[in-house]
Amino acid sequence: MSLAIDTDKVTHVLIEGNWHKVEGQSFDIDAYEFVEMHGSERFVVHGGGHGGITSSGFRFIESGGGGEIVGPLSAIQAVRLNKR
Repeated sequence: MSLAIDTDKVTHVLIEGNWHKVEGQSFDIDAYEFVEMHGSERFVVHGGGHGGITSSGFRFIESGGGGEIVGPLSAIQAVRLNKR
């Protein structure tokens, strides 16, 4: 058995003791890396998984014009789910 979390039902994310409201179904999980763009070329500055940092990350758009929040999955303390 697992504690299955439907990412389409995530409505709020708890990061460093603060709840952030998720815009629509913008919450997503994937591998991540830090890059620099030079024109149309992309250079990896730091790939997830190196230096003891997880390669699993999250991203979502914060409701109310707060912009996009992105980080390592390990930064999430909890999520709230829509009941539907």
